[in-house]
Amino acid sequence: MSDHWDFYFFVVEDKPCSTMLDLGLVSDAPVASKPWLLSVRFPLLRPRADGLTDNQEAEELGKIEEALVRALRTHCDAQFVGRMTWNGTRDLFFYAPRTEGMGAALGEALGPSPTRRVMSQVREDK
Repeated sequence: MSDHWDFYFFVVEDKPCSTMLDLGLVSDAPVASKPWLLSVRFPLLRPRADGLTDNQEAEELGKIEEALVRALRTHCDAQFVGRMTWNGTRDLFFYAPRTEGMGAALGEALGPSPTRRVMSQVREDK
C-alpha cells in the first residue's frame, strides 16, 4: 500500500458517489502476479438520504475495513486498492495472486457472529 491515496466525489445515475483510490499503484499496474480482483460489499445500515454514510457509520466501516485489509493480506496476499460508497453500499477492492483463503479472511475480519451482511465476489482481472 502506498501513501498516495486520493478521494473523489462524482455522480452516478443521479446519485453521489464517494471513491478512495491508491494512486501510488498506477506506475506498477497491471501487476501480473495479482490477477484476481476481490471485492467485498456492505449494504449500509443507516445510509443518509443521498445514499452515503453518516459519520458514525463511516467510523464503524473504517474499523471493519482495517480488519479486512489485514486479514486479506494475511490469507490471500491481497493488496487493498480502493473503496466506493454509493447508493447505500460500501465496496472494498483488492488485487490478489489467489482467491483461496478469502472465506477465512472474511470470517477472521467479521468475527463468528457478523453484525452486517456482506457480499463478496472474485473475478479474474489481469
